[in-house]
Amino acid sequence: MLPILMLALTADAGSVARPALFDTVCVACHAVGGSGGQVGPALDGVGTRRTATDLDKWLKDPQAYKPGTIMPKIEMTDAQRAEFVKWLASLK
Repeated sequence: MLPILMLALTADAGSVARPALFDTVCVACHAVGGSGGQVGPALDGVGTRRTATDLDKWLKDPQAYKPGTIMPKIEMTDAQRAEFVKWLASLK
């Protein structure tokens, strides 16, 4: 029973797979779990501070969401953005 309990305790929203694009592009500026860049904010806990709708709007066009931000618009498909939103929302 203990392994099942351990699995239940660790299988939370944070178990959503990190998008591959994060490791090749976003990690240059953003950190998760203490690893990554320091130009942008760390993304730990972003799922508690932003809704999935806000995250989607932000990733779709950062300048439209927050004019003057240094966050560039990253070209990605709708499917990639949905994957990112799901992952970011899971970071609680």
